[in-house]
Amino acid sequence: MVAVGDPDPGARPYLTQHAPTATYFPSFEAMLSDAELDAVVIAVPALLHLAAASLAFDRGLHVYLEKPIAASVEDGEAIVAAWRRAGTIGRIGFNCRFNALYRELQVGVAGGRIGNPVAVRTALTACWPAEATWRLSPSGGGGALLELASHHVDLLRFVFGTEIADVSAASWSNRGDDEAAMLQLTLANGVHVQTLVTYGTAEEDRFEVYGSDGKLVIDRYNSLVVEQVPLRATGGIAASIRRAAREVRALPYGLVKGRAPGQEPSFAASLHAFISAIRDGRDGSPTLEDGLASLRVIDAARQMTSAVGA
Repeated sequence: MVAVGDPDPGARPYLTQHAPTATYFPSFEAMLSDAELDAVVIAVPALLHLAAASLAFDRGLHVYLEKPIAASVEDGEAIVAAWRRAGTIGRIGFNCRFNALYRELQVGVAGGRIGNPVAVRTALTACWPAEATWRLSPSGGGGALLELASHHVDLLRFVFGTEIADVSAASWSNRGDDEAAMLQLTLANGVHVQTLVTYGTAEEDRFEVYGSDGKLVIDRYNSLVVEQVPLRATGGIAASIRRAAREVRALPYGLVKGRAPGQEPSFAASLHAFISAIRDGRDGSPTLEDGLASLRVIDAARQMTSAVGA
């Protein structure tokens, strides 16, 4: 890391402590104008993504853009157009694609571990954030649909290798300035999906795939393995012992997870993949097109909830 652009007064002392060789700039505009760069990670609020990404692509830089790609489809389309003109590497920060559990889930679904998939149920919920409250409000470029649902929408496309064909949604507020939502989705392969996203409750990131021969479950915060649930409920101590044995065998992943920032190794894996793509001169998923595809689904859900509210 050679430079950081951030108007937060606390950024400079933090940078001095953690990256003393990097130069501090009081804005991303100043950094992109004056620093000698090859690539940039953009982690500003979604409302600023178009301005920051356009400047970076105009300079011919490789860009890792945190999700969501933008706050509006129009901005997302403009970002993709700028990327295409630049001809550089453009990645979206869907780091969960690099989580070992979701990769195992993708292989398990494709390999028929639970027969034919018939339905999916997911939840991505969070407590109230202490900072960056713009994440809560759609008018501030946040909201649960953008900040939370965009991850699971992308994971559905990743795990099943297909697009989302139909969207319906309901949204509400838990305390007046936030957004929560329940989505009903249908994939192009006919699988039905229910997704809950909300702030202001217990943290959970859960992904359940129901199949004709069983179920696969990921609890990203608490599990070290993809749990395979048989057709018939067994229960009892024997089932608990089998689950514990699988978790013990996965302890190497648990150690990696425990040492990772936020106990999530996929952040580093996603950034390493971005760097490798630059060095190899070869782009790969998730690209900014994947970010735009997710945003279009989120926008369809927003339009649905706006129509209901009207």
